Amino acid sequence: NKILAITPYIELTKYLEKEFPNIELNAGHDLNLDNLDFILKKIPRIKEVSIGHALVCDTINFGLQETVNKYKQITK
Repeated sequence: NKILAITPYIELTKYLEKEFPNIELNAGHDLNLDNLDFILKKIPRIKEVSIGHALVCDTINFGLQETVNKYKQITK
């Protein structure tokens, strides 16, 4: 269950927003085309994501330009 998996991060984000309203949030590790859109919609304050490993793997399947376009579409 995706929502169950990120519930601790959602709760932490709520705490951080209250206690440190100017903090910027980053996310990484295991983010990919399958879950990036979901997490960005659930935690919209994320400013930066680390997608290097997934980007390389997806490039093998889709080619560089298509992969970059897919990630750009998600992160708009």
